[in-house]
Amino acid sequence: MKSFLLLPFLFVLHFSHGQIKDHDLKKKSLKEIVSLFFDSNTDTLIKQKCAEELLERGKKNKNDNEIAYSYFLKEKMHHGKLALSFNDSTYKYFVKTGNTTYILGTLLNKADILNYELDKKIDALKLYLEIYNNPENENDILKIDILQKIATIKSEDLGKFEESIILYKKVSDYYRANQDSKSFDGKERYYWSLFALASNYKDLHQLDSSSYYNRLGYKLTKKNHYECYNSLFILNQAAVEVENKNFQKSIDSINKTINILQKCDLQGNLAAAYYYKGRNYEGMNNPYLAATNYIKMDSLFTNPNILNPKFISGYKYLIEYYKKKEDLQKQLQYINRFVTIDSILQTKNNSYKELLKNKYEIPQLLQEKEAIINSLDTKRSWLKKYLVITFLLILILIGFLTFQYKKQKKLKQRFEKIIEDLHLDKEKNIPVSNDKKEIKDIGMPLEVFDNILQKLKTFEKENIFLDSSLTLEKLATILETNSKYLSKVVNVNYKKTFPNYLNQLRINYIVKELKTNKLLKNYTINAISKEAGFNNSDSFSAAFEKTTGLKPSFFIKELNKVEEKQKS
Repeated sequence: MKSFLLLPFLFVLHFSHGQIKDHDLKKKSLKEIVSLFFDSNTDTLIKQKCAEELLERGKKNKNDNEIAYSYFLKEKMHHGKLALSFNDSTYKYFVKTGNTTYILGTLLNKADILNYELDKKIDALKLYLEIYNNPENENDILKIDILQKIATIKSEDLGKFEESIILYKKVSDYYRANQDSKSFDGKERYYWSLFALASNYKDLHQLDSSSYYNRLGYKLTKKNHYECYNSLFILNQAAVEVENKNFQKSIDSINKTINILQKCDLQGNLAAAYYYKGRNYEGMNNPYLAATNYIKMDSLFTNPNILNPKFISGYKYLIEYYKKKEDLQKQLQYINRFVTIDSILQTKNNSYKELLKNKYEIPQLLQEKEAIINSLDTKRSWLKKYLVITFLLILILIGFLTFQYKKQKKLKQRFEKIIEDLHLDKEKNIPVSNDKKEIKDIGMPLEVFDNILQKLKTFEKENIFLDSSLTLEKLATILETNSKYLSKVVNVNYKKTFPNYLNQLRINYIVKELKTNKLLKNYTINAISKEAGFNNSDSFSAAFEKTTGLKPSFFIKELNKVEEKQKS
């Protein structure tokens, strides 16, 4: 659960605004600039200008506070490692000011980035504890928020359920004591603490205590119409009923939650629902339905962040199920799936190794895998008798490899040409039309056409196209024109539709960034697509390949090869 608190220095007045010019920013106070930045109606260009104005002003005035704010605003415009680098600069300058509140707030931001974006739980835990135990941290709401984050890491990532329960009780006691306050806005955090207590007691097999908190949470969420949280308490109690061997009762409860969990997009909890349904059908001696639900559980584990070591027994069941059915292919499939998930969990969850030791030994699993492979090889040995078929397959393979070689060679040549252009600082401009007759034919005054074109050049130069929410209408508003005129200028001048024009600008930008920014190459394709202004990796990959003739993964791989070659 991410932090719900804003740092004290963000409690500033908000106000409406129109187009903001540079000289307008220079007239504004620090609080007004920060407020403008966080106004939900501001766009990327204004956010950038706010950060740059404070940085310029701070350096000019030798004001560490203003410089710190500028880096803080930059931090809020980025994610992951890049946000962390700006956070370090923010911290550096707030330390110079000596303002403990701001220093602790910056550390809290860093801990949240480590925890939620970089998945470095231990590092985040150390920082949370440092902030919580700081004698100058007297903000009760802030301390409770941090305590809840510490408790979550201890239970979900370290498996220290007893320690987590002590912390969650402090959290729930605080929220319960304040829930009748008119200013109280922590209902969801209160429900989460109750849910966590119920889950931790369940993991410790203290089922009566778990049921107590499930009932309490269910009543509160039902009364206050929190459907998503209400389904979690139903599901959690269904898990308790599994342990009590009330199998049909548990299944009936789970079936009530599945549609709600899907609607609320709670993928991890939906996986848990199918896991416990599988457990129920195991208990009812229905192997087919047990396996069916474990397979549904597995289908949801495409996101590593929702993997949970508690559900590992489902894979053991699937392996044994297909072993009894003598389906070697399926057995091998789930052994491979298990080994892959084991590898992820070994790095993500410190409590997993102990759990695995008691549940299923990987060496044993690998031995079974080897035996299955040998068995399958034996069954396929008859293929060796058919030399003609083998020979034809070899010819096909040679043809395929030749094709792949030529294809890779052509791709590499494209890559080298791109790198050469970057090295020579050749701008890969979008073709421009100078046909004044064509401009006149679209029914637009030439001066209007030139005016929009000049504004487009500024738009390109200042990288406003990186705003993922940018549309033709939005850009037209920014450029103080209408979408019809803007579309015509783009079509006539660049010989492209607006989406293609926007995509090529973004791809040209990210190609340069990948070449010069070593940190960016370590990002996932999805993260890189966000940096380039795309909303998803599929559209980014398609635009990248259309513009460069290369897949982004291939381009990054070749960049890494060049870098390694230069090092050696």
